[in-house]
Amino acid sequence: MKKNTLTKVLLTGICAVALASCSSEEPVSGNGNEPVPPFSADDVAYLAIDIKDANTISKGEDGGFSYGVDEQDVTNAYFYFYDAEGNFVTEANIWEGDGNVNPGDKENVEYFGSQTVVLTGVGANHSAYMVTVLNRPDGFEYGNTLADMRDKVIASCREGDNFIMTTTSYFGVSDYHDDTYYFATKLQEKNFLKEAPTKDDLSEDNRVEVYVERLAVKVQVNLNLTGGTTLTDGRTIYKVPMTVAGETNPGVGGEAATDLYVAFGKWGLNSTSKKTALMKSLEGFTASTSVDGWNTWNQGALHRSYWGKSYNYGLSGAQLRETFDYVTYEDLKNEFNTGVAYCNESTNEAENIGQDGAVVPANTTSVLLKATVCDKDGNAVELVDYQGIKFLKSQFVTYVLNARKSTLQYYTRKVSSTDPDGKPLYEYTQISPDEVEVVAAGNGTGSVKIAVKKDVSLYVLGDPVENEGHVTYPDAVLADNAVVNTALARATDNNKAVCYTDGAMYYPIAIEHLNNPSTSESAIVDAQYGVVRNHCYVVTINQVKALGNGVFVPEKVGETGPDPEPLIPETPKEPKYYVGARINILSWKIVSQGVTLE
Repeated sequence: MKKNTLTKVLLTGICAVALASCSSEEPVSGNGNEPVPPFSADDVAYLAIDIKDANTISKGEDGGFSYGVDEQDVTNAYFYFYDAEGNFVTEANIWEGDGNVNPGDKENVEYFGSQTVVLTGVGANHSAYMVTVLNRPDGFEYGNTLADMRDKVIASCREGDNFIMTTTSYFGVSDYHDDTYYFATKLQEKNFLKEAPTKDDLSEDNRVEVYVERLAVKVQVNLNLTGGTTLTDGRTIYKVPMTVAGETNPGVGGEAATDLYVAFGKWGLNSTSKKTALMKSLEGFTASTSVDGWNTWNQGALHRSYWGKSYNYGLSGAQLRETFDYVTYEDLKNEFNTGVAYCNESTNEAENIGQDGAVVPANTTSVLLKATVCDKDGNAVELVDYQGIKFLKSQFVTYVLNARKSTLQYYTRKVSSTDPDGKPLYEYTQISPDEVEVVAAGNGTGSVKIAVKKDVSLYVLGDPVENEGHVTYPDAVLADNAVVNTALARATDNNKAVCYTDGAMYYPIAIEHLNNPSTSESAIVDAQYGVVRNHCYVVTINQVKALGNGVFVPEKVGETGPDPEPLIPETPKEPKYYVGARINILSWKIVSQGVTLE
């Protein structure tokens, strides 16, 4: 990750260097009204800002803070000013400091520094609110009003290697905050100084308090399994309490059962939001809103909130899924225990995430674990999951053909002899496993069906004719393989079959935000699932009780092979005004989640 170039250059003491962007135009009120009038001499003032740390609060008896490496880097800082009616006044983007850098010296802070920002064209009587944006993305356009700023949606929580950070959103009335613009910092008359301040002039009494947080979500996945067997190639496999074949599988007789094992590969994030809101939205909430019994999600005294609305909040079904990115099996590349992934926040109401009282991983940000099902020696076992039973792939084909034998009156033929006239006599055999193959049945579902191999010719027989000990079918006609495939597919139309090509499978884990809801555990509740900005979610795998979801096309095979399918388990003029700013970036909030794979 790129180092903090701005702070390296500017953390050299308070400097009154006019580095702010300039414009030949007068500042204009962002709602399109008349330009803000030129400031009089009485308007000349200096504004000191103190962007402080916030204390911690446990979420659901969980907690702790994760101090990452380079996750606090800042290369630009922009301050947007609005009047009392919420109309844009001007912006500033100069950040200079005194070198007071103490990473991690506060319980909820990863970076701490006193900064000076040079503003131009702002009068003390014009600016009532301020929004702070760190690591502002290129091409960003500020909102003409605070409401516009609140509703800004951007493509990513990152700008290059750095994390975008903005003013925190929460409910709570204080000298520097009100609930009308819960995502902005409120300015007061006492904050505007009449003389250019020195470092000593920037007291606790006259500084504006500002709090910022990352837009990003951080996820870690740990393996904490016991009882594994380490193979000679270094892989560790874990036995699962199930077998294939054996008497428990109908249609396969009393063959010896095959014990199954799981070998884990990598992991990744799935169903991640394509965009993110610039400011965390609390629209429709109040300080006293109870989120299914969770009453401490808003902490005004700590200048934070632990729930809110992402830009796709309230959407469901196809509309919701259009807002997500889904990965393929080969996209799962993060290492267990050491790898970290970041994504945009995504929250929603329980009714849009769940179905029949259970969470649908494709409807909320999830972790996908890449794994392989294998035998005791680590060899991949190619399975098909059908009607709740795990078949070896060849056994699945045999079972389906046997089960539908009476409806599959299609035959292959070969020459058995010739008649006295030299004409061939054919021997007909009903369709068998040699003539069919397993093919994909639905994109993103892992499901498969049986189809006739492309080079196979099948026949529909007419009435038999016996002649000198031979039975012939003179009215036999070549079958339409498309019709045959329709008949074959009926076996899996109502009973989904999922293939594990080369043993490939994955486990989807919907990330829990509030993992001990106060209501019944029989149904999901609001805030139980979702990922919230500036939180670190640590998912620990501690037990394996079953196989995951099969993958039919785990990765692309050569230049002409099929593409892997997505996994869907579902500026201004004089005079100058100075702003002294000490910016503390809130650490990631840790939310731990223990998972049993079953």
